Amino acid sequence: MGSRSKDTTVILLDVSTSMHPHLQETIRCLQGYLQQKFLSASGQKDEVGLVLFGCDYTDNDLNEQMGGYEGVIVANPIQPVNLNFVKQLDTLPKGDGTADFLDAVVVGLGLLIERAGDKKLAGKKRLWLLTNLESPVKEPAEGTIEEQAATIAGTMVEKEIRLEVTRIHFKQEVQTSTSIQNEILLRRFVGETHGQIQTVSSALALSGTLATATPAKAPTTTYRGPLEVTPNLKINIWCYKKTVEAKLPSLKGYSDRAPASDPTAQHEMERITAYKSTADPDREVPPAEHTKAYRYGPQFIPVDQHVEEGLKFRADKGVKVIGFTHSKHVPRHLFMKDSNVFIAEPTNETAAVSFSALVRAMHQTHRVAILRCVYRANQGSVALSVGTPCPAEEDHLPDSLIVNQLPFAEDVREYPFLALADQPESKQPSLEQMDLAEQLVQKLDLAPAAGEELLAPEATPNPTLERFYNFLHKRAVEPEAALPPITPTARAVIEPPPRLLEAATPLIEDFQTKFSLTVAAIEDKPSKRFWRDRHAGQDEAPGQLDNGASTSGTAADPISLDDLAARKVDEVGTVNPVQDFNSMIARTDDPNLIPKAIKGMKDVIDNLVTQAYQGNTYDQALECLRALRRGCILQSEPLEFNSYLREIAARSKGKRQHDFWERLVKNQLTLINRDEEPDSDVLPEEAQKFLTEAEAKPPSAVEEPEKDEEVDEMAELLDMAE
Repeated sequence: MGSRSKDTTVILLDVSTSMHPHLQETIRCLQGYLQQKFLSASGQKDEVGLVLFGCDYTDNDLNEQMGGYEGVIVANPIQPVNLNFVKQLDTLPKGDGTADFLDAVVVGLGLLIERAGDKKLAGKKRLWLLTNLESPVKEPAEGTIEEQAATIAGTMVEKEIRLEVTRIHFKQEVQTSTSIQNEILLRRFVGETHGQIQTVSSALALSGTLATATPAKAPTTTYRGPLEVTPNLKINIWCYKKTVEAKLPSLKGYSDRAPASDPTAQHEMERITAYKSTADPDREVPPAEHTKAYRYGPQFIPVDQHVEEGLKFRADKGVKVIGFTHSKHVPRHLFMKDSNVFIAEPTNETAAVSFSALVRAMHQTHRVAILRCVYRANQGSVALSVGTPCPAEEDHLPDSLIVNQLPFAEDVREYPFLALADQPESKQPSLEQMDLAEQLVQKLDLAPAAGEELLAPEATPNPTLERFYNFLHKRAVEPEAALPPITPTARAVIEPPPRLLEAATPLIEDFQTKFSLTVAAIEDKPSKRFWRDRHAGQDEAPGQLDNGASTSGTAADPISLDDLAARKVDEVGTVNPVQDFNSMIARTDDPNLIPKAIKGMKDVIDNLVTQAYQGNTYDQALECLRALRRGCILQSEPLEFNSYLREIAARSKGKRQHDFWERLVKNQLTLINRDEEPDSDVLPEEAQKFLTEAEAKPPSAVEEPEKDEEVDEMAELLDMAE
């Protein structure tokens, strides 16, 4: 964005009795306006003056020279904004009489003419009037009020000075005959000076108007060149930024080492970064030996600057149309970053006609353009964007394309959700509930068909920026000031409008009745756990399933067998095998599921044990083994579990997986005995003896495979490495 020329503004603020209800909010918003100028680099070049009218006393040069301009005060001459100017707003006087806005306009005009002298002021020059127009305009000594206003307007046009008016008239206020007459006069005045008048009907609208009153940087094109529709059809266009996020100013390093008595001290800091060698901490690594490295798995790949430049995707500067598609194929949630606007080259009539025809054809056919955009040479990246047609609503405005960047596959985040239509009918909303929800949405409409739109983007200030500037002002005035509270205008942005909520209260109460909710009981121990949350040797209550369902089936159980059966799981997966296993054995619709679930859990346990690296998955295997034991007791399959545990013992005791057997013994995972399941062929004494009857062989011993046993070469290498 390019720089702009200096702007000169004289603020004409009404402080009369009728403005007192709005004066505090107006002054607070003006402080924000001045703070932005004071803090921004471009705003520091601007000059601002302040004139108060409707005061109890008079202080202006015109009244001393000519008389007739009573109640008008030049509170601050035209000058760059400084901290004292911002502080001055906290102590502005209030008037008890009426206010003549034409007198204020003449005094402000005199300040601008005096500031220019014999030269012509560069940049924009404007008078900014803030009033509620409730005070009458006094009759002039000669002529009529209309003639006086025409004379003033002629001088302003000659000096290229605009009049901009912010009229403060809240909705609950009754419009008087005086304000109506003043508005008619003022609109004629504004029309002759090519200015504008804006009426604000709430504190939020006032804050938004003043927040956007600071002229932005001069609009600068981000691209000028051809829009290539085909190799033989190119239209010259200009590209501007349509929206740009306003961000907080960056914090700067501050040094308190400068003498307190030195008023010119800048307190700036210089950051110097030094790199030391890990081999020799006292040796500083010179910049010539620095290089970047990219992580590739566990290692780093060094890439020098030349290679890094060569890796960048270089594309020729230009904007090309890849094709067109229906607008429904490009949903708005795919739009990324800021918005740009394309218009035809202003001085090129042929380009204007061609571009307008293209935009209107796209609009009529509901098509959007998919564009390849490279706005600068050697940009290093290429963007795919969508151009949405925007035909002009007024004859003096050009047709345009609104351009938004589109994501690539790596930029898209897909999150699948269950469709409401797939839920059972008992969980579907009724027609009455749907109708009630529709009424509630309509009742909370921020842009009703008849009435003012609430929270319009162009009139809604950023509450974060407003709070930040308010905080800076208070700290500048009082260094130990506490954080300011959230202002009413900021709260109006982040909370629903009170009048809409009040009007929708009966519907909201009815909505709560029709959509009854029950509070879910929160247990100390979550029913869903992850592998990282489990610990070896963690005991669970007897008969308690891994997912929290009790085998006793009491009413206090958080999950019942019916709940488990509701999950249609057909195999034991590796993501959550315990839950899959419990769900399968709880189902009664297929008798083959229980043997299938047992076999699937055995396979998962075997994989976890055989593929473990230094025992990293043994805890998971033990959890699965516990779940298998509980499931076999629940389904009266003790023989299945006991035979499988004997297999584990045969291939683990004294062999490479002996450390897993040690953990199994430590957790007392033994055979299922007759006391636990009558169908078992194991006595309780035998089950206890099973864990201690055999001494483990030294884990370092390398066994010879049996004649028919397949040799696992990787396992043998790991054994020898140990």
